[in-house]
Amino acid sequence: MTSKELKRDGPQYYDLIKESVQRAQAVAIKTDTLVFFKASIKHYRFLRSRFKALEHVSYVGFYRENMLDRCICMIRDRFYEVKPFGIAVFGQNGTKIPDFSSFRMRQQHPEWNVQAKFANAEKCLEEDLNRVDFIRGQDLTVSV
Repeated sequence: MTSKELKRDGPQYYDLIKESVQRAQAVAIKTDTLVFFKASIKHYRFLRSRFKALEHVSYVGFYRENMLDRCICMIRDRFYEVKPFGIAVFGQNGTKIPDFSSFRMRQQHPEWNVQAKFANAEKCLEEDLNRVDFIRGQDLTVSV
């Protein structure tokens, strides 16, 4: 399968994730270890039914209880869900972090002191509450 055939939200994308989880599960069983992965709420909604179909797999949804902290982190890390609510800026002068800068690049430059500049904090908190309510409604969720 080529990268052009693998559309991020297409069925092949989720099937590939399911296959990856199955392979990771096999290794985890052999080595008596746990597998951790991170998924956005949007993608988790599609993966949930596929995970439930797997044998011998348990999964847990984690979330931060502090909504404001979550919104700040998502803006600083430039998550697509929060783009309408703010931008990541340099702490020194408040100018926008360049679009080409990756999360890893920002980790390598702590002197950038990346901050969140809100355009609409209330809407960010409202949207995030909807996501957390969705997670809370699932089996086996943990607040950290």
